[in-house]
Amino acid sequence: MFQRTTAINKILSLNKFVKGIQGGTSAGKTYGIIPILIDIAAKQINDISIVAESIPHLKRGAMKDFKKIMIETGRWFDNRWNASDFKYTFANGSTIEFFSADGDAKLRGARRDYLYMNECNNMTFHSYT
Repeated sequence: MFQRTTAINKILSLNKFVKGIQGGTSAGKTYGIIPILIDIAAKQINDISIVAESIPHLKRGAMKDFKKIMIETGRWFDNRWNASDFKYTFANGSTIEFFSADGDAKLRGARRDYLYMNECNNMTFHSYT
């Protein structure tokens, strides 16, 4: 069963609009941030984007963690996952989408309420801005 950790509590206590979470490999950053985003999506209608440097990076990391957490918490339904668009739609209409930031243009124009840049140190500053 999924448990709330000290890392999740620390992330939740951050007040800034832009939050930077740092730590070493396997420090639990992604596994702490994704449940917070899931909770936000489940409670109110939001469009959330999770991006990384490439699709393979997303599949091995954030997407894998997302599905695992959703299954562990009893929130995963296969019919709500669009495998071609890498997008999960919640019962209330919220969405969490996954895409790569391998081109700056992919981050422009789309409307979203939350953006999580996984391993943003592997992305360009232009992508960040």
